[in-house]
Amino acid sequence: MKGVVRYLAVAAGAFGLALLLSSPVLAQVPDFYWEEPVRLSRGVGAYPQVVRTAGRVVVIWQENQRGSDGGQAWLSLVSYAPDGKPASRDRFAGPFTYSGEAPVLFSAADDGNGTMTVAASSGERSISLYRSLDGGLTFGQPLIIEADEPGVAPRIFSGSAGGWYLFITRSQQFSRKQAGSDEAITYESLSIFLSRSADGTSWSPFAPFVGGEVVLDPNFLSSASSLDGADVVVFQTLSGGARPSYQLYSMTSADGGATWSQPVRVTTFAD
Repeated sequence: MKGVVRYLAVAAGAFGLALLLSSPVLAQVPDFYWEEPVRLSRGVGAYPQVVRTAGRVVVIWQENQRGSDGGQAWLSLVSYAPDGKPASRDRFAGPFTYSGEAPVLFSAADDGNGTMTVAASSGERSISLYRSLDGGLTFGQPLIIEADEPGVAPRIFSGSAGGWYLFITRSQQFSRKQAGSDEAITYESLSIFLSRSADGTSWSPFAPFVGGEVVLDPNFLSSASSLDGADVVVFQTLSGGARPSYQLYSMTSADGGATWSQPVRVTTFAD
């Protein structure tokens, strides 16, 4: 009797599977296989970034051309319409010169209202901002921001209340007390600097993001996002006293970047 019951259960399961496989509902399930890769860059493409903006998906990358001591770089993109049709913009920005190995020279962000801004290092002390209102199909004339000191690695983000944040990494003066002494020494180290804009046109002067008295240096690789009306920035820094290690810290702002919280450590990486 148990054998008959087992047989009937197996038969019922097989019948149900056959019914499911032949049903119109399953026939409508999309094919989840990926298409064959398609080359986008015509040169040596690197550092791709993807931005969703103005109802389109934009893929931006950096094309590097090596020279004897450094090289030149351009920015190119492909903008995908909702139906998947691509539109290419080869080398819409550049050339930008660099020394040594090719660094990441750009970043891109959308403000949530269809405006995309691409920030690129266009000189030792200059950053060019390229703005598009149609998903990268066209760009206006670049806005050039001049800094008073050399900076690298521009990283742009939109704020929760509108406006923009632009981070760069440059030298900053720090002070640190020596062990067993009340005297402090001053020194320079790489650190994040911030410029803000409410409209993407007028920008504040770059100012230190992490105070020199905090003794979190060097600090770099800023990344930002928004949550419940607050802006959150995460960055990497060397901390830990006698045996320092690289950790991630966060800082938050609820007033559009006018003030920021003290850095809070968020990782406990081993040495």
